[in-house]
Amino acid sequence: MLKNCFKTYSSMEKVMIDKMPFAEELKSASILKNERFSFQISYEYVSGIMARKYAIDFEIKSELKDYITVRKVENVPAELLLYPGRKDDAVISDKPGLYPDILMPLCENIIYPHEGMHDALWFTVDTLGEVPAGVYDITVEFRYEKKAEKDGEEDVIHTAEKTIQLEIIDAYLPEQKLIYTQWFHADCLASYYNVEAFSEKHWQIIENFMRVAVKNGHNVIFTPVFTPPLDTKVGGERPTTQLLDIFVDNGKYSFGFEKLDRWIELSLGLGYKYFELPHLFTQWGAAFCPKIMATVDGEYKKIFGWENKSTSPEYREFLANYLPAITEYMEKKGLKDKTFFHYSDEPREQHLEIYKEAKCGAEKYLDGWKCMDALSEVEYYKEGIVKNVITPHYCSEPFFKENISDIWIYYCSGHHDYYSNRFLCYPLWRTRVLGLQLFKYDIPGFLQWGYNFYFDEFSTRVLNPYRTTDGDRAFPAGDAFSVYPGENGECIESTRFVSFHEGIQDMRALELLSQLIGKDEVKKLIYDIAGGEVTFNEYPANAYFIQMLRRRVNELIKDNVKQR
Repeated sequence: MLKNCFKTYSSMEKVMIDKMPFAEELKSASILKNERFSFQISYEYVSGIMARKYAIDFEIKSELKDYITVRKVENVPAELLLYPGRKDDAVISDKPGLYPDILMPLCENIIYPHEGMHDALWFTVDTLGEVPAGVYDITVEFRYEKKAEKDGEEDVIHTAEKTIQLEIIDAYLPEQKLIYTQWFHADCLASYYNVEAFSEKHWQIIENFMRVAVKNGHNVIFTPVFTPPLDTKVGGERPTTQLLDIFVDNGKYSFGFEKLDRWIELSLGLGYKYFELPHLFTQWGAAFCPKIMATVDGEYKKIFGWENKSTSPEYREFLANYLPAITEYMEKKGLKDKTFFHYSDEPREQHLEIYKEAKCGAEKYLDGWKCMDALSEVEYYKEGIVKNVITPHYCSEPFFKENISDIWIYYCSGHHDYYSNRFLCYPLWRTRVLGLQLFKYDIPGFLQWGYNFYFDEFSTRVLNPYRTTDGDRAFPAGDAFSVYPGENGECIESTRFVSFHEGIQDMRALELLSQLIGKDEVKKLIYDIAGGEVTFNEYPANAYFIQMLRRRVNELIKDNVKQR
């Protein structure tokens, strides 16, 4: 039977090429009016019905048809799935292979099943808040025509349908409160597409990637006022992507803001609200200077880099000119409360003294401005060196004990023990669960380093992310980027990126329910459905938990909205 070819799953499962998810088929779901909803239909070859060369047409039959997009989930190779010793039970596999991830737009509504392989279509419903509340059937009809093999025989048409029932509840998700940044690597875009930095083509590509980021919850844009000193080998450098024009004439600094004006106007127009400026000192210790380019007495050249110590008199003189200029500029733009500065990324205990010394040359110009850094070492906070903390969720407990009111969370490659992340080998529910964890801990901000990092570990060469998903065996596959570079500069979403946004939607739904019944009651609801306390690495490790929680949350929202 052709119908045996298809199964319907939630967006929290991964349909592997060689095996199906151990999950029940999705029959129904509910969402709020302005919520995006995704589900999958897997398909495989059916022996005895299909010819070896065949095509199956499909058609969506629903009142919501005009609000539904369909993409094919395509596989990518992954070699390094996890660092050694970092596997736990909530991993699909730690073996190299093909993993489903790319949400590739379809040119036509036709699929081609292959014998012995499983594939999936990804359906996304986005009603834009325009559709009345109610229950809607979404039916997908598949049609395969088997041509007659002998004269006198007739063609045979096989059909199959899969239907889910979607309830749209008469309530709206509140505006996103979470401040969410993934580092936007403008130089990777210029390098991958082989275009000049901040040429018109580069600007168009930047806009494409910004638009997709905002659509999926980004509201902070990492802004390359100068080339960010991140993921660069000692003595090496990343391609120049510097928005700020710097002039040095007879030893005096001046600045041009034309490109930065355009970046800010573009970002605000697309929906960004916050601006994150690059680190003032090099990564992992703050010992050296970032790459700074300037026109010096008419000659364009590098004036600072690895060869310059962060505490040198020359760099402090630069900071004494740059920081007053950039803060005055951002304040005139009305962005003082929307701007984040960084000193150095992830300084360790052994870097404490150099970090303090380097910071000393900058902090007097940043009084009243938000300065924050990613930290794993709580001593930086306890000694008052860093007041605004971004800590990995797997290092958060010592920071929570300090009762920090506005602590941010981030994650990267170095963890296991059920902590959430967006690695290719993780089930999608493990990516999505972070949303309710951030809600539970009242976390105001989240950072992740790899929106579109297409270089190798130390930015020595550009990689093809369709072929190399682990930074050339440097990071767990999926850590370095969440989107793919499409043709003509288009930005292609991944399942992991969409899943994380669904977690943000969960967070917003929980916030709405808190407004209706109180946050303590919502936390109790999470506890009851989980069957115990939920922490960053303790929670029911399955998609069913999130499905049941959202179902109950939506029911309570529906009931309480009716009573008002």
